[in-house]
Amino acid sequence: GSKGKSVTIPIWDPRDLTADVLTEGVAIVGSKTYNNTEVNITATEIGQVTTLTKNDVEDATDDVKNRHANAHGLAVAKKDEELFMTCATAFTGVYDTSAASMTDIDVAVAKARLETVGINGEGNTALVVSPGVWLGIMKSLAGNSNFGVKGDAGNEVMKKYQLAQLFGDVDIYNCALTFTNTATHNCSMFKKDAIGMFVPRDFEITYDEVARLRGTDIVST
Repeated sequence: GSKGKSVTIPIWDPRDLTADVLTEGVAIVGSKTYNNTEVNITATEIGQVTTLTKNDVEDATDDVKNRHANAHGLAVAKKDEELFMTCATAFTGVYDTSAASMTDIDVAVAKARLETVGINGEGNTALVVSPGVWLGIMKSLAGNSNFGVKGDAGNEVMKKYQLAQLFGDVDIYNCALTFTNTATHNCSMFKKDAIGMFVPRDFEITYDEVARLRGTDIVST
C-alpha cells in the first residue's frame, strides 16, 4: 500500500508491560505506561539495464527479450533478499555452531533461546539458512543407516531434500545468499514480524527503443 520514499511503522512490544499481584479488596495504585516505538523504513531503488541490438534479436534462436526479462526479475529478487537479510546483523542473540555440526536439535535450542527472552508471540518463526547449514540439518534428519528412523521429517528429507517446518512453527528457508556475519553465523532465526519490507511500487520492466543504437534498452526497477 503506501507510496513515497519512506513509511513509519508503529512497534508495540507486549514485553514492555508487566502484571502485578493484587490483594482482594485493595485498590490498584497507580497506572503503568505502555507506549509504542516507531521504525522508519526508507525505500532503496534497485534495478538494472541491458541492451539488445536488432541483430541480437534477429540472430537469436529463441525469444531473447523474454530471456532478458526473466533474468532481470531473478536479479531484482536476489537483491531484495540480500537487502532484507542484512537486517539480521542487528539481532543481538547469538548461538554459535558450524555448518558441519548444526542439527535439528540446534534448531530446537535456537527456538528455546528466543522463547527464553520472551520472543514467543503470534506468528511462525522463520529460520533462514545458507546451503551449508541446510546440509547439516538434513544430515541430522536423514544421515543414518535406518531409513525413516526420525519419522515423517526424516522420510520427507530422504525423498525431497526439502523440509518446510520443524517443531510446530519453525519455517525453514534454504537461501543461497552470503550472510554478512562471521563464518559461524550463517543462519538467522526470528519471528516474522521482526523484519519489515517497504515496497512502494511493483516490479516493472520497460522496453526503450533506442534508434541510434539500433536496439532496445531493457530497464527493470
